[in-house]
Amino acid sequence: MRATDKESWWTVSPSPLLDVQADEDVFRPAHTRGELVDEFGSAQVSTALRIGHPRPSCSFPET
Repeated sequence: MRATDKESWWTVSPSPLLDVQADEDVFRPAHTRGELVDEFGSAQVSTALRIGHPRPSCSFPET
């Protein structure tokens, strides 16, 4: 079995992308936030920046 070449499918879709980013995300440092726009173009990528610390959408009881 042969692996599919990433370059043959990675940028093929014309679908719009929404990149939701947290302002203080340690896994997405500020200098890397434009990577999707750089790769796919600003016409295809919309970026939403969430300011502040990300919080879970629901609360869990403490045990």
